[in-house]
Amino acid sequence: MTAAASFPPSTSSIGQPLAADEAIAEAEDQDVFSPEVIADCLLVLGSKQADLSKYFTYYAGTAAPPLVADRLREIYRDLNFVLSENWSAVVVDTTTDRIELQGASGPDEATTAELTTIIQEAELLLEADDAHQAAVIGGEAYIIAWKDSAGEDRDDAALECYFNDPRMCHVFYHEERPNVPTLAAKWWDGRDGWRHLKLYTAEEIAEFRVPIRTEDGKFQMTLLEQVSRDENPYGTLPVFHLRCHRRTAASDLSNILPIQDGINILLINMMVTAEFSAAPMKYVISNAEGIEDLVVAPNRIWHIPSGDGLPGSQGTQVGQFQGTDLNNYLAAIAHGIDAISAVSRTPRHYFYRSPLPPSGESLKTMEGPLVKKVKDRIARFAPTWRRLLAFLYQLKTGKELDPNSITLQWADPETVQPQQAAATKQAEAAAIAARLPLGVSTQQGLRELGYDDKKIQQMQEERASWATYDVENLESARLALETVRAQLGLVLAQAAMLRGQIGVTPRQLLIELGYSDEEITKMMGDKADAPLPARDGKGDAVPWSMTTARDILGHVS
Repeated sequence: MTAAASFPPSTSSIGQPLAADEAIAEAEDQDVFSPEVIADCLLVLGSKQADLSKYFTYYAGTAAPPLVADRLREIYRDLNFVLSENWSAVVVDTTTDRIELQGASGPDEATTAELTTIIQEAELLLEADDAHQAAVIGGEAYIIAWKDSAGEDRDDAALECYFNDPRMCHVFYHEERPNVPTLAAKWWDGRDGWRHLKLYTAEEIAEFRVPIRTEDGKFQMTLLEQVSRDENPYGTLPVFHLRCHRRTAASDLSNILPIQDGINILLINMMVTAEFSAAPMKYVISNAEGIEDLVVAPNRIWHIPSGDGLPGSQGTQVGQFQGTDLNNYLAAIAHGIDAISAVSRTPRHYFYRSPLPPSGESLKTMEGPLVKKVKDRIARFAPTWRRLLAFLYQLKTGKELDPNSITLQWADPETVQPQQAAATKQAEAAAIAARLPLGVSTQQGLRELGYDDKKIQQMQEERASWATYDVENLESARLALETVRAQLGLVLAQAAMLRGQIGVTPRQLLIELGYSDEEITKMMGDKADAPLPARDGKGDAVPWSMTTARDILGHVS
């Protein structure tokens, strides 16, 4: 595709180009979307198609292996299918399966609830999976966020947030500040037969279109039309760029494609060799006539004369060429797979099925490079996701949110083994607890266990509330216990008085109530061993509280 740097005529309505003089005058006022800028966008978008399409083709397993020798091209010229072992997909899927965005939280509960609603409304977690896969395959991915065009003036306007194929988008960055995006471009082919180009800046958003095919098969800038041009009311570039590397879009497949090609060529050669070996070639050495039409087939018998009948001539010989050993191909393919494993930092057990899979510390060691790569990808994707969520929050609520105040929740990229994880946490906690007597604060110990200051403060407040609750409960229990003890003492006293009726001395009664002999002597002296007196003068030891009842019984008798 070529793009001339001539001026694109603007239009007041679709399909009606302005005159050249008017277009030139308008172009001078449209420096942001000048003809040179538009031409650069078309050129960059066109130049990235071949490489990105190649990566996606290899991931899909439909790439045709290059044949390096003319002889192979001659042999396989009629090959109408693609035969491959798609190890490229294993490399990509092994990485993306461990990059899982699970949610986000804000600086307070209200912001967190709003972010959760935004993530659900925009189905952001599903878009994230597609974006991460495209970024690993092609080295970059794009997400465009906006409000529903049909409801921009309504408070309940729906959010639009979509993953976009990297072959459709491109972001240009500031020359002196390479982390600051200045312009984004997206193109697509519409059903109207035109190729549309949409340009985004922090100030404006404009759309252009050009016929997909012209008479000479090239795009001409003179046929470019402006479809729309609007102000960007949010002051933010709504195109968000995910990259596996900070400055360049480098695919995870770039270093393994030559090895993948070699494996596929070996596989094709092995299959062709196996096909010939399935029906081994025969040979006949003879001077006899009529053996040119011999056909090799099952249950077919050859009738061959022993010779031509001439004296001294060689007799007829029949033989078979030895079949090729396919183990040579299998060994070479296995070597290529090992090379892919090493180059891509993908553990070997993802390529080979073993009856005894690794476990425990061996698995952790083998997956160490892969986990390191995944954590690196997460660290590079995270700033873009925070900026995207802050922009969606602005679209949803009309309020600005600091991206750095957003905390992303990612799934653990390491393989989790519950028993080993529990033992590791227990060992870490024991090691931290051993340092507390040496002066390490409880707060620092909790930080080393992975808790942030906000969570630590929350736990301390909960413990304080628990302590207050425990004190209140303890006081209530103490009062209840004292009440029970008083009630029990009253019952014992009444029982002791009743026993005094049969001559039990006060000393014995007080001993049963828990008093010592010394305490009893101090309280009662010699009276402690005397029987209880009766107030009614009848000589029986009756408790004071029972005199009325005794009188009643006396009258009854």
